[in-house]
Amino acid sequence: MAPGTVQMGSFSWNRRLAKHVKAGEYEKTMELFKQMQKKGMRPDRFTLLPVLNACAGLRALEEGRRAHELIMQTGCEADIFVGSSLVDMYAKCGHMEDALRVFNKMPSRDVVTWSALILGHVKYGQGQKALELFRQMQQEGVHPDGVTYVGVLNACASIMALEEGRCAHEQIIQSGYELDAFVGNSLVDMYVKCGSMEDAWSVFNKMPSRDAVTWTAMILGHVNCGQGQKALDIFQQMKEEGVQPDTVWAVVCWNAMIFGHVKGGEGHKALELFQKMLQEGVQPDAITYVGVLNACASIMALEEGRHAHEHIIQSGCESNSFVGSSLIDMYAKCGSMEEASRVFNKLPSRAVVCWTAMIFGHVKGGEGHKALELFQKMQQEGVQPDTVTYVGVLNACASIMALEEGRHAHEQIIQSGCESNAFVGSSLIDMYAKCGSMEEASRVFNKLPSRAVVCWTAMIFGHMKHGEGHKALELFQKMLQEGVQPDAVTYVGVLNACASITALEEGRRAHEHIIQSGCEADVFVGSSLVDMYAKCGSMEDACRVFNSMPSHDVFSWNALLGGFAMHGQGKEALVHFERMCEEGVHPGDVTFVCLLSACSHAGFVDEGLHFYSLMTTVYRIPAKLEHCTCMVNLLGRAGHLQEAENIIQGYVWLSNLCAATGNLELSENVE
Repeated sequence: MAPGTVQMGSFSWNRRLAKHVKAGEYEKTMELFKQMQKKGMRPDRFTLLPVLNACAGLRALEEGRRAHELIMQTGCEADIFVGSSLVDMYAKCGHMEDALRVFNKMPSRDVVTWSALILGHVKYGQGQKALELFRQMQQEGVHPDGVTYVGVLNACASIMALEEGRCAHEQIIQSGYELDAFVGNSLVDMYVKCGSMEDAWSVFNKMPSRDAVTWTAMILGHVNCGQGQKALDIFQQMKEEGVQPDTVWAVVCWNAMIFGHVKGGEGHKALELFQKMLQEGVQPDAITYVGVLNACASIMALEEGRHAHEHIIQSGCESNSFVGSSLIDMYAKCGSMEEASRVFNKLPSRAVVCWTAMIFGHVKGGEGHKALELFQKMQQEGVQPDTVTYVGVLNACASIMALEEGRHAHEQIIQSGCESNAFVGSSLIDMYAKCGSMEEASRVFNKLPSRAVVCWTAMIFGHMKHGEGHKALELFQKMLQEGVQPDAVTYVGVLNACASITALEEGRRAHEHIIQSGCEADVFVGSSLVDMYAKCGSMEDACRVFNSMPSHDVFSWNALLGGFAMHGQGKEALVHFERMCEEGVHPGDVTFVCLLSACSHAGFVDEGLHFYSLMTTVYRIPAKLEHCTCMVNLLGRAGHLQEAENIIQGYVWLSNLCAATGNLELSENVE
């Protein structure tokens, strides 16, 4: 064949490839490329550019790597357009390590290349890294465009970096991109997610045109702020201004309201809204059902979940992978793994989210071994784990102290490029710590490119588990020095560390930080403060914190009662138990340990016998070793040796019965 004919043929193939990519027909693009190769056509940069775009659109990593090999063979890797497309392809396929490798080898990088890398980091939860790249880009003299700003604003939204978002907004105004529809929508979304509705309204009111997406962002913002009525008012205003939502956008607004209530911990209200939606004749979609199932899971409403399942079957949404995974998650969280398994086994195809939901269900149900077996089966069926799957697997390893299995999972995580993910990193740290290897936990922590608050918190709890309270507090100080803002969970770990080594002054300093951060109202933080002050010998401070708490749960009451017991204030313990019952808080087994201990220290024999009887007969809480020990101490000190011996004999008899019958439930009750 003459050279001219070959060249003409390549041009025709390339034009067809480009046409399919432009139309979003990625599979057709790849099929055409295969036909081209079969006919012996040699690809050039104009061939490989649409192929890379198709691979990015399909998230087809292996095909993308083969295209990369061809690029290296043709010598066009240094081409800025090819390099940018490679970065984009690897980023969209979730392999940021490969994307960075291509990026760093490029002789020159334009705004398209930088934008692809920034958007990739945002997509995979690395917002801080995206902002660092944005700063580096500007230092190298590359001017951002609209796409860059969309990525930067999304990064700010993902990590709630309001000040960085405002700085980006100033640059957007200076560069003239504020009127761009996509940038405008991203600005509104960023301010909404950062909690600044005032700024969001300011941008919204300046926009020359507002589509349904913009309006929906504002509706979602008010939903997230707990302003349901305001959200409905905006929906009405949207229609009045001529933005007439079709059936889909009505549904979007209902979904926003349902998800808003779920996010705000108002599962019952979300279910009420779902009923109202049905009454008004609005047909739910798959997203609606996901929200409703999440609501059922959050309040363990199994019957309501079953009713929602019936609606889902009627609507034909049961085969949707997200609905399927939400059904599995709902049944698992409501304690019905049998129904969760039934849904899982009936799914026509099982996406990674479905496998992951089952893995988490087994972990929650204390079936770590089953979770790991399912992980193996998942891989045998060719389903690739994602970051959430790995978190579930690591939690399973931690729950059964399966160190070797955890190490194998770690190897896979490294190969998949997920190790730098903050949640995977913190789960690795937690797994190693719970499996007794703080050395490996520290190694993971030190290798993380950026350490989010969850990673620091995991290390603090790791040191706590190993009785290293001083190290936990040292790490907390280092965390503050590096400018990482603790969250409520971090403070719980720090307060537990202070309590474990009776470090009252450090506890008071932590309390000051808590007040400044606004976390004092959190019930778990409040309970930990009460516990810390009590164990550090300051019941006055413990009572002051307890009385200032907006609400009390069983944990905060246990902390207070335990403090009274520890300090020999039996009468105070009994008075506050009555108050606890008056407030409608149901006591647990730990509550009765505190009460019996208080009675033992105070010599309240009759009261102790009363509480022991109350626990077993009224509240149906089986006696454990701790309860028996308290009763033996109480009766022994009062000279009731026969009754104390009866308690001991009863405990020994029950233990022997459990051992003989293999009744695990009874064994757990007496161990």
